[in-house]
Amino acid sequence: TIPTAHDNTDVSGNFSVYVPAGPYTIRFAPPRCVSLGAQRLANQLVSTATNLGTITLPDAFAVTGRVLDQASNPVSGADLDFFDAVSGARQATARDNTDASGNFSVLVPDGVYNINIDPPSAINLLVGRVNSISVSGPTSLGDVILPSGIPVSGTVLGPGGSGVLNVDIDVFQPSTSTFVRLAHDHTAANGSFRVVVPAGTYDFRFIPPACSTLAPAELKSVQVTSALTLPTVNLVQGV
Repeated sequence: TIPTAHDNTDVSGNFSVYVPAGPYTIRFAPPRCVSLGAQRLANQLVSTATNLGTITLPDAFAVTGRVLDQASNPVSGADLDFFDAVSGARQATARDNTDASGNFSVLVPDGVYNINIDPPSAINLLVGRVNSISVSGPTSLGDVILPSGIPVSGTVLGPGGSGVLNVDIDVFQPSTSTFVRLAHDHTAANGSFRVVVPAGTYDFRFIPPACSTLAPAELKSVQVTSALTLPTVNLVQGV
């Protein structure tokens, strides 16, 4: 996220924001209590003064509910992501985290969505999934229960023993190649990571960030039955 100043629209809907040159994804979040959906522009290159033209925010409806753990405790800070059920495209949203009571209210345009509910990083809960939710008016999901999981942590280092930032952690079941939905599945600046998975046997894949010259790595047939720290993963230069 690039820090910006004076980044709200005026009474006429106009805006002018200064940013460094670069490619950006730009998100437009409507104000509270307005029944409009968020919008995003992906891969927008800014190298000179740039006019984005008119951005139209779609009419939207509130999708509401509450996120709980298996003991019926509210889950605060869970993040909801909406995906078009047909194309898989992610729908831009604003104010899409649960409050202290686990409640959420997210405005989205009409459509059919698959919804991921990502728990906060500090608790051992699995990503929730609600499929094929049709939204054509105010829609309640009721209580969504996030099941408990097992934390798996580790460190990814590059040549010279330095941590590698933003390595993507993918977890697959070896027998079916079915992936496990993960939250917080990228390494920190020191190469550390912590993901939560169900009990089982998995292949762990470590995918360097785009434009990196490092080769991916894999740990195969890892049994997860209790909290686990994986061996240090050392990425090497690729050819």
